[in-house]
Parts: sequence; C-alpha cells; structure tokens
Amino acid sequence: MDITARKVLKQKKALIKENLVLETSILDELESKDILTEDMSLDIQAKSTNGEKIDRFLSILKKRGPTAFEAFIASLQKDHGFVAVMLMEEYNALADAENERRMSTTSLSTNGSTSSLDSQTKSLEMNAVMFSQCNDCAVRRLSQDTSVTSGSNKTSQSTAVIGQLRDKTDQSDAGQLISTGQLHISEEFKTRIIQEWLSNVYMKLKSHVTINNLRELSFNSPGPVTYEMVENLIDDMMLMEEKCYKAIGAKDRKASLLTHIISLKASKQKMKERVKLAEEQKNKYADNIIKLENKCRNNLDENDRLKREIQKQVCTNLSLKESCDQKQKKIEELQKLLDKANEEIEMKISKIEEMGKLFREREDCLREEHKLIVEKLEDELFDSRVDNPKGKFQYKQQYQSTYAAKRGKIEKKYPQISTRIHVQPREQDCTPRQNPNGNKSPFNSNDTPRAQPENRRLKVDLTNERHFENCIMQKGTIFNTLENKAENISEVNKKSPRRQALSIVPKTLETLGIFGHAKK
Repeated sequence: MDITARKVLKQKKALIKENLVLETSILDELESKDILTEDMSLDIQAKSTNGEKIDRFLSILKKRGPTAFEAFIASLQKDHGFVAVMLMEEYNALADAENERRMSTTSLSTNGSTSSLDSQTKSLEMNAVMFSQCNDCAVRRLSQDTSVTSGSNKTSQSTAVIGQLRDKTDQSDAGQLISTGQLHISEEFKTRIIQEWLSNVYMKLKSHVTINNLRELSFNSPGPVTYEMVENLIDDMMLMEEKCYKAIGAKDRKASLLTHIISLKASKQKMKERVKLAEEQKNKYADNIIKLENKCRNNLDENDRLKREIQKQVCTNLSLKESCDQKQKKIEELQKLLDKANEEIEMKISKIEEMGKLFREREDCLREEHKLIVEKLEDELFDSRVDNPKGKFQYKQQYQSTYAAKRGKIEKKYPQISTRIHVQPREQDCTPRQNPNGNKSPFNSNDTPRAQPENRRLKVDLTNERHFENCIMQKGTIFNTLENKAENISEVNKKSPRRQALSIVPKTLETLGIFGHAKK
C-alpha cells in the first residue's frame, strides 16, 4: 500500500470507527479478491467490539499490497458509500498536495543548478532583452503601418509582416548560435540548457506578436469609416451594455458594469462559502444518518426479539386461558356435586333430627315405663309380705286398675312408639298358695324357705330393671353422640368439601343401626 493510502487510513481512523460497522460481507468480499485470507477474517471476527475489529482490520490491510486500498473502497460502496467518498476525497487531496510538493522541489533544484551559470549567461540575457525590445518596436511600427492601409491589402500585409518577423527571428537565431558557438566545448550541457530557455522565450514572443497582429487586423474596417458607421457602432455598444445589465441582473444603471461584476464576484465568493458550509452540514447530516441507520438496525433486531417474546407470551396466555376454562368447568362440576352433597347432607341431618326427636320420645316413654315397673315391683314386694288374702286381692285389683290407667296415659302421650315394654302381672301372684299343712296363706309357717322363690323372682326383676337402666343410659349416650355428630356435619357442610361430609355420614348411620328402621 502506498504512503498516501496509509496516511488516509491513519488520519481517518476515528471517522471509520464512528461510521463503519465491520460486517462479514465486507470481509467476504475482500477475501474473494485475495486481499484477506480465511485465517485473517477469523482473527478479525474473534474480537469482541467493533472498534477492536477495525483496529485489527486496518493493521492487516496496510500489509496486503498496493491494491488493498482500492479493494477496500470498492467493498464500502454498497452499504457505506459515504465513508468511501470521504476516504477518496482525502486520498485525492493528499495526492495533489504531494504532487505540488514534488513540483516545487523539482523547480527549486532546477533553479539551483542554473544559478551557477549566471555569470556565463548574463550577456545572453542582455541580448535577449534587447532582441525583445527590438521586436516590440518592429511590431508597433508594423501595426501603425497596417492601420492606414485599406482592407483589400489585408492578407498581403499580414503575410508580409509575418515574413519580416520570420526573417528577423532567423537572424536572431543565427546571432544566438554564433554567440553560443563561442563557448567552450566542455560546457556543452550548460549550452543546451541555455538553448532550451532561449527557444521558450522565442516561442512566446513569436506567438504574442502574431496573435496581437492578427487581432488588430481583425478590427480594421473593410471600407472608409463614416459618422454613420461610428453611430451604429455606438448603438451596438449601448445594446451590448443593456444586454450585459440584463444578463447580470443589475437594476441600478448608474453604476458601471465593472462595479456590478465586482459585486457579482463577491457574491460568488459568498455563495462558495455557503456551499462549503452546506457541504460540511451535509457531511454532518450524513454522519448522523449513518448513526441513526445503525441505531435503527439495532432497534429492528430488538423489535424482532420483542415480537418473538410477545408471540411466546400470547401462546402462553392462550394455553393458560384453555387451562383456566377447563378448571372453571371442573369447578362448576364440583360445585354442582357440592350442592348435591349439601342437599343430601341437609336431608340426612333432617332425618337425624327426626330420629333424635323420636329417640327422645322413646327415652321419655321408657323412663315412665321404668317408673311404672319400679312401682309394680314395689307393689309386688309389698304384696308378697301381706298375709291377708282378701286385702291382697283388693290391692291387686286396685293395682291393676292404676297400672292400666297409667299405661293408657303413656300410649296416648306416645302413640308413635312401636316397641314397648309390657309388664303383665303374673297370674300365680293372684291366687294364694297352699301349703301342705292346709294353710291357705301364701307363705309357709317357716318364712325362710317360703321367702326363697320370692327373693329369686325379685332378683330377676331387679336384674331386668338394671338392664333397662343400662339400655337407657346407653341410648342416652348414643343420642348425645348423634347430636354432636349432627353439629359436626353442619360445620363440615359449611367448611369442608363433599368427601369429608360424606365420610362422616356412614359412621353416623352405623351408629343409628341400633334401631331397626335406621338401616332403611
């Protein structure tokens, strides 16, 4: 890579880092042109940040030959044309400056080499000056002569003037050759340089004289000059001046055209400055546009990522909605089952309450029957101790009527009780016993042996009574248990689901299995 390209990359390194995103497409294009190798591309891409990638890329690019810079500029034309334009402008500016520096160096070296010949060429320069003065005088004289002649002799005069000038220049050339021939042969190189300089001076003088002569000849009138021709020329000049005013857009006709031209040049200079400022502003805007494009590209990637996340969230929301609908259906089904279970529990609780009420009535009935049985047993015990059969029979009748009345009251009070305990009076108690001695007394003369069977029956009755008491106590306990479980069922109905409520009901029904109608 040449020195100018290296300087451009070094000076514009910060600009490249700021505006260039080193993408894989650039590296691939340079790799296809054999500017980079695959290992170099991998080494550049291994860097973490974009700035590090550009540093490594530029350090490698400077060592990849004279065509590396041009290939790099060509790879930037597609996506980063603004960076390529700025680099090329900088490259051209540096190249022009380098060329000017070289030209100035060459001219200085040439002047230095010829400075030593001043003493030898002084006479030749004086001769050249004199020759130019003579030529100027001859040209002026010829122009004065040709201005008086007529237009018909124009071509012959011009050819004559050119011939005279050619003769004079030939004579001057011969004189110069004679003067240079007097130099020493060892100074041939110096003589050649002086000859080239003299040839250039001669060509310039000859062209100047010829052009001025032809220009003056073109202004000559083809015929005699009259006042009308002068007036027409003045009109043409005024018309041309008017056209010039219109062309430059001047409104003030008092000012001269030169003033307007100077103002136009000043306006042109201001316009150039404005254009330059506009170009700088344009470059700034272009830099901002590149930055915004990079930001937009990054934002597009971020937007794509957010869109993908939104799609995932939408899918998740749909799945959650479906699961919620399924759960809601299950909840509705369970709610129906719970309502059904609550209805069943309420029905069972009402049945349990009815059973409890029936049980309490039965308990009251059994309690009164127990009292009645106790009274009967007391009467029988008292009857067994009475010796008078007549009084005993009367007592028996009175007892039976009293017992029948009490039983009637109990049956009227508790008509729903189906299972009742009927204690019938024993028939053998109504007839007096006869002893072997002919005594009609129910007791023998020896009270001890007569008392044994009565005591035995009394023990049996007392045993039955204890059994009834135990049954009553057991049923009272069961009733309390039923009430507690009914309360528990009502609490469970308020707090617990269907399974807990139904798990208590079978136990309650098993407890109620003591009664025959509970299992139904």
